[in-house]
Amino acid sequence: MTQTFTKPAKAAMVFEGDFSATQITSTTTAKIGTDAKFFPFPGPAGSSSSGFVQVAGDMATALNTDPATMELIQFLASPTADAIWAHEGGYLTPNKLVPVSDYPDATTQQEAQMLISAGTNVDFSLDDLSPAAFGGTVGAGYWKDMQGFLKDPSNVQGAAKQLEADAAKVQWPSS
Repeated sequence: MTQTFTKPAKAAMVFEGDFSATQITSTTTAKIGTDAKFFPFPGPAGSSSSGFVQVAGDMATALNTDPATMELIQFLASPTADAIWAHEGGYLTPNKLVPVSDYPDATTQQEAQMLISAGTNVDFSLDDLSPAAFGGTVGAGYWKDMQGFLKDPSNVQGAAKQLEADAAKVQWPSS
């Protein structure tokens, strides 16, 4: 991702998460919102093209029901914990009780507002779901399709058709 900002640039556009802003600003001289901009990635066929947001996620799992464990899990799911993480950057929360102003910069605030405004028009991205849809094979589905497209970008419609076919194989979680 940071090769986008080398001279000469070795990339023009990358598909990354909100955490990339921290990586870009800590390892390059690029300015978020000026040199590095973002846009929503198109959703799968059948999704609304307006306001669709693709996400990835982290999960905390309790391995016991000890009261202290349950208290920690409850805290991690709270607006208080999410606000701490949001303030640090590189993190968006689906918790609508965390004010957009808790995010550290205008770009991250804009991303957070997109997530909040998406309502139920949110799905996990195909790259996160693909291994499960293709027998646990890492590099299948989305990743294979994109590698094929990057090797020969002349067939945009064919690549889009293959991505849609692979997206149809995925059990999309309900939003």
